[in-house]
Amino acid sequence: MIPLTTCVWLSLAPALLLQGKKQEAPSTKGVQNRVRKTEPAGKPVKTSEQKARVRLIRKKILEQKARARDDRLVLRSVKVRVRLRNGESLLGVVKGGRFIEKPKGLEFVPADIRTKGAGIRLWYYDNTDGYIFLPYTLIRTYKVLKTLSDVEIKEIREGILKNRVRAEEEGRRRKEELARRAEERKKMEKASKKLEEIAKRIEEEKKAKAEQDRLLALVKEYPPSKGWGPEKIEEIRIRKVALGVFPDERSKRFIEVYEDWKKGVELQKKIDAAKAASKEGAPGSKPAGEEDHGTTGKPPSKEEGETAGPSR
Repeated sequence: MIPLTTCVWLSLAPALLLQGKKQEAPSTKGVQNRVRKTEPAGKPVKTSEQKARVRLIRKKILEQKARARDDRLVLRSVKVRVRLRNGESLLGVVKGGRFIEKPKGLEFVPADIRTKGAGIRLWYYDNTDGYIFLPYTLIRTYKVLKTLSDVEIKEIREGILKNRVRAEEEGRRRKEELARRAEERKKMEKASKKLEEIAKRIEEEKKAKAEQDRLLALVKEYPPSKGWGPEKIEEIRIRKVALGVFPDERSKRFIEVYEDWKKGVELQKKIDAAKAASKEGAPGSKPAGEEDHGTTGKPPSKEEGETAGPSR
């Protein structure tokens, strides 16, 4: 048999348990509400480790910016290849790691890539002793090929200077050679010009000789001693007008070549005078004014001169 006190306890136990649950529920809800108030809506809560990492990253960024602004910072020189937007490629050296600069007066100062006019100074490009400033607006890409020490930089410059001395010496020798060739060409041109002048003079003399021969041939064809001359021209004209007698072929030709015939007569007189002057003073020579009329010693008669002319 179960005692009465035990029965009473068992009957009251469910009610006591239910009352305990109702008293614990408000305390749990209050904690949840306090948690929601401390957490921002829609944002995750950062742990202390994450916050420390963010602070470290920010510190490093600030340190890098400070080093970039410090002109006293010593950076390594490098050998680079720069490709331009027009397709050309340049090989040179960037000193002190100064990849971004801008001109300021006569000097160059560090700059930001977004700065207007910013560019890069390329030293010893294409084996030249100096630099060229290339704005980034002209550059497509650049590539670092090698890190250079101060000794290597010095060797590069000394090599360029040696090449310059060698090039200057070669240029001097080439200039002397070109001057020598120019002098030889000048002499050859002068000699060629002289030869051309001689050839031209010979040609003119040949033409003059041919012309003289032609004129003297006309005098020989129509000798004045046979009555050919101005009187013959007048005679032919009178016979044609007064008597209606036309000249023959020989007379016609004489009329055509009459002007050249007169030149031939003058030329023949000069030749005869020169021959007479050269024979003056020679033993047995005749006086300059004496004429040679052939073996008879008499001038030809009018009848003889007419017989050599055209028939009536």
